[in-house]
Amino acid sequence: MRAPSPTIPAPPFPRGLTWINSAPLRMDKQKGRPVLVEFWDFCRINSLRTMPYLKAWHERYADAGLRVIGVHTGGFPPSRDEAEIRAAVQRLGVEYPVVIDMELEIWDFYGNEGWPGRYLWDAKGALFSMHYGEGAYAETEREIQALLGVERELLAPVRPEDAEGALLPAQTTDSTYLTFTAVALRPEASVRSGAELARADEQDAIRELDRLKDARTRLEARINVQKADIDALKSRSDLAKRDDRATDRADLELRRRRADADRKTLEEIKSLFDDQVGEMTAKRDWDLAAADIILSEAGGVVSDIHGRPLAYNNAHAVQPSLVAANAGLHAQIIGLLRQ
Repeated sequence: MRAPSPTIPAPPFPRGLTWINSAPLRMDKQKGRPVLVEFWDFCRINSLRTMPYLKAWHERYADAGLRVIGVHTGGFPPSRDEAEIRAAVQRLGVEYPVVIDMELEIWDFYGNEGWPGRYLWDAKGALFSMHYGEGAYAETEREIQALLGVERELLAPVRPEDAEGALLPAQTTDSTYLTFTAVALRPEASVRSGAELARADEQDAIRELDRLKDARTRLEARINVQKADIDALKSRSDLAKRDDRATDRADLELRRRRADADRKTLEEIKSLFDDQVGEMTAKRDWDLAAADIILSEAGGVVSDIHGRPLAYNNAHAVQPSLVAANAGLHAQIIGLLRQ
């Protein structure tokens, strides 16, 4: 369907999105060439049936200047997994750039309403035409040729129902879309009856679902192994911390015991010192008392060890004296002082 007005500008591609087959592209840098943007989902059969035409247009017209960009916006859990999207792009043989619109940012910019959604922009970045759903392949290719200024034979329909002007019965629920459908293992196969095609698609979907379940099981196993490794590392870390704390406590206890031992030793030394001082004081007092008694009995006259006469007064002060000393008494005092 042609755009009602050539004044609708192309929305930009948000920054930070993941691109496949290309570095991140900017829409404003595509001016000078026509750009075909298609919203698709590898889990939707309608997108898969359109895929052969997108691939063929990229192969036929890329050299002439056409840029084909796939915007993958997943509607099911498998098609919202980046690894599965990359695997599907490789499996389908998609060679043109694909941007993963995981959070529907581009979808909202475009106001897109379904899969597949096809938008053709001219060399000035203005909307030239758009189409929702399957079909209109010949019409789209003629529009591409008009924008490129080339004339070639159009692609032959991949399926009879793709022919221009073909009338088809309304799709049933099982052929409109298949949840978790197979990723186009046979996108260019010959067309069979609707019932056969639906059954084949269902079998493909079952196989794809089984494959995804196996992949999920393997991923969960890897996650469990990583969790076990993390728990082991945490346990070793906690054990090391406990060992460090135990070592610190043991060291502090050893230091405390050594300090207590040193304190007790100092107290014992002090006690011994006090005992010795007490003994010395008592002995001095006893010696002085004994000297008082002896001097009192001798009339207060005594000589020192050199034989010099000494006078002893009541204040225990000894003064030189000319008084003659009693030799026996002198020897008795000297003996007491030497004990």
